[in-house]
Amino acid sequence: MNAVKDPIFAEERREQILTILKKEKKILVNDLCKTLDVSAVTVRADLSELETQGLLKRTHGGAILNSKATFEEVSSQKEMKNVKQKQAIAEEALKLIEDGDTIALDTGTTTMMLAERLVEKKGLTVITSDLKIALFLEENSDANIILLGGTIRKGYHCAVGPIADKGMESLYMDKCFIAMNGLTSEKGLSTPNLEQADVKRLMVEHSNQVYAVCGSEKIGRNALVSFAPANAIHILITDCNADPDEIDLLKKEDIEIISVSF
Repeated sequence: MNAVKDPIFAEERREQILTILKKEKKILVNDLCKTLDVSAVTVRADLSELETQGLLKRTHGGAILNSKATFEEVSSQKEMKNVKQKQAIAEEALKLIEDGDTIALDTGTTTMMLAERLVEKKGLTVITSDLKIALFLEENSDANIILLGGTIRKGYHCAVGPIADKGMESLYMDKCFIAMNGLTSEKGLSTPNLEQADVKRLMVEHSNQVYAVCGSEKIGRNALVSFAPANAIHILITDCNADPDEIDLLKKEDIEIISVSF
């Protein structure tokens, strides 16, 4: 008697599709049916949903990776995705923070999860451009919060522009926890937005230690604007699904890699 396989939830299945697509660059419906052991109707529905999210482009009989360097989901869309992955990365990042540290927390859903864990730390000074991070810490921690001003980037609840840049220019941090939309050994850390890139660049340049928090789906791809070289990172915290070839290249840049399971 054949063993009954545990059902795969739609979100898990779609993550598998993206992992395969990232490695193969293109995928066929028939191949996915065999790999995932589901019907063509289910695969097509998954591909349609992923296309709606802007993560791939449907083709005749399959799909290709969406390579638009300027594409970026708004924060409300990001919050619903890869929750367990982000939680695991945030938990590992927390271990790098000590009471009394001065840290920069970049805007992002993973850094927001890290902020939620900072309530157990004492005497922190936290610099951030993220409105939600600042509000949470103000209400739930004893941290000294420095909120960067500037133009609010609609849909992303963070400050950007020359005022935010000016605020960063006079600040220096022990540690920086930086997010990104793309990371490669060749092009470094990248993001789709020019103004956002300036804030990120200053956070990196003004920190003694740079810790990158990055889901595996962002490793091996480039967004529009490179804001720091790969070797600016001291430690990369990612998950166990990252492309091993790209990870090996990043290790050659003297980056310590922490890989988490989730």
